[in-house]
Amino acid sequence: MDLASRNQLKETVKKLTQLEVLDMSRTNSAKFKRLFLEILPEENHLHTIVLNQSYDDDEDDEYYYGDGNLKNLVELIVRKWSNSLKCLKWRFLKENVKQLNFLSSKLRCLHLFFDCADSDDLLHSLAPNKTLTELKLANEDLGGEEFYSTLIQRLPNLTELDLSALYICDEDMTYIFRYLVHMRKLFLPPCSGNPNEEDLLSKPNISELKRLQTFQSCLRPIKVLPISNSNFKFQELIKLHLLDCLRNKRFCWTKVVDTSMHFPVVEEFSTDITCAGEIA
Repeated sequence: MDLASRNQLKETVKKLTQLEVLDMSRTNSAKFKRLFLEILPEENHLHTIVLNQSYDDDEDDEYYYGDGNLKNLVELIVRKWSNSLKCLKWRFLKENVKQLNFLSSKLRCLHLFFDCADSDDLLHSLAPNKTLTELKLANEDLGGEEFYSTLIQRLPNLTELDLSALYICDEDMTYIFRYLVHMRKLFLPPCSGNPNEEDLLSKPNISELKRLQTFQSCLRPIKVLPISNSNFKFQELIKLHLLDCLRNKRFCWTKVVDTSMHFPVVEEFSTDITCAGEIA
């Protein structure tokens, strides 16, 4: 950007004083994002900032992420909008995730997209937080022994959780069902591995989430309902999406769960599963 363009941008941005939501996810220039935030007056009480960095961003990614620039950008956001910011959506690199501890205790909504993030660093950055109600994580390498158990117990007031881009096992699901009983929207990935039918009955299951309104998952979590002869009904669940998974052979999902019985008020339903054969 030449000097004349920068000056014009400054004059335009400085006139903005009423912004509450700033979405720059479609802006491909990392330098532009930083410049915009530097210029934008603090009088704008931003409660949402979206800075998702896509993989096709321009050649200035090294400038944006390297040499402490992302750390400085986080500190810039903290300095200018820490009192008003409630929602942050951003892609972080491994070496920068620790900077989240500047903000995490103040946020209600956090969407994080990682490149090779360290699970321990993430747990440190999200250390006990009763303010956060919405969390989305996207990195298939996250996890490890006790990661989800620790994460979920540190965020007891979550009402919306999206782990659809991660890998989770059966035990991880039970932590959600045990500790996040106020959940309203839950997005889980397809499961894998061999199910243990006894575990379905002996551990906390999806029926603990009585206030659930939106649910995405494979059949694994809801298979417990007919197995336990439960007449449980999700009285508030209006959106249901069933995913195919590695445990499924070709089968008809209607033989596995009676949606009309357990989900009587569903308004939106979709599935990736074809209706043929039987479930594993």
